[in-house]
Amino acid sequence: MKRSALVFIALVLVRCGVVVHSPRSAAAADVTLYEVTENMRMLLRHHGPTFRIASSALTGWAALGSPLCPVTLVASYNPGASACAVNATGSDRIDVSTGQGDFGGTLNVVVAGDNPVDGPELIVMTGSFQGKMDFAPALVNGLPYGTVVAR
Repeated sequence: MKRSALVFIALVLVRCGVVVHSPRSAAAADVTLYEVTENMRMLLRHHGPTFRIASSALTGWAALGSPLCPVTLVASYNPGASACAVNATGSDRIDVSTGQGDFGGTLNVVVAGDNPVDGPELIVMTGSFQGKMDFAPALVNGLPYGTVVAR
């Protein structure tokens, strides 16, 4: 059984000290994600802005009882689970002269499946996220942060 959820997580550049603003924000302890890979390229234009385009794979854990790991859903698949794994892919496109851009991606919430010695792999929830980002403090001013707003 899969459930869909609109999730606002700023996955693409989570390691850069992203501040997340959303009408329904999750607490910082609800989910922790780590960037596993990142692929980046620069789109150089002779007339117009230069863009930084990147994609990332992330993985981590959502706290049991949080929106990404509801107790009732997880208990039906894995009653002994203390957390849910979250696997995500995301991408961004940022105008390097302004630090402004868009981000988006998809995620899977997974728990242990039919193989107790394998990592979590049974999908119990899917979701997507998208929003606007302002990384001018980092890209334009050299400060170690940026902000994102979900759509």
